[in-house]
Amino acid sequence: MCTSCLEVWGNLTFCGAGSLRATGSQCGVFALGALVIDGCLIDGRADGRGMIDASVAGVRGATVTVRGGAHVAAAGIGSGDDCRLFGLYAFDDQFAVDASWVDATSAIADAACESGSLKSAQFVTPMGGAFSTACVIDASGAVAQHVVIEPTGARPLAGKTQPGTDESTGGNPAGVTKPGSEEELSDEGSVEKVGVRALAAPVSDIRNQLIS
Repeated sequence: MCTSCLEVWGNLTFCGAGSLRATGSQCGVFALGALVIDGCLIDGRADGRGMIDASVAGVRGATVTVRGGAHVAAAGIGSGDDCRLFGLYAFDDQFAVDASWVDATSAIADAACESGSLKSAQFVTPMGGAFSTACVIDASGAVAQHVVIEPTGARPLAGKTQPGTDESTGGNPAGVTKPGSEEELSDEGSVEKVGVRALAAPVSDIRNQLIS
């Protein structure tokens, strides 16, 4: 059973100008079918609490499509016995981003998918990021634990700079706290400490976990 804040056993589409923060044990947002996030702001988090031998993800769907200038933050953090922690997980195939913002982080892989595509969008983090057959990897081929995607030519957010340069970059979507960061605003507006367990894993291991 999937212990999620928002759980739909079919296709699920978010659209409009609203926002949603969802936190669960196994998933923040879960769709058994296609998950589409169109133009709105979604913040999904999962902490693995009480889960055993499970795939834990902030945002999870059979396929995941982010489009229409949507802003998505997804985090799989915390603990759980023998759990596989992902930020965003497209468990049946494709993760697609079209002119939108995504910030995903976890202890194993930021965005897990068998295939991915970017349209009018680009990787900001990791530098030289690309989709492998299991997840997002960096320029060296290592599994990325944090991914930031933004629309091509997006206007930089104030105060954000590209690592190693003085040039501003996008990154964390406006109005969304950065998943896995040292400080995050809780629902009550107070600051809570959140840590992300470091775990390096080769792409082959991630793919094996997706299959299992």
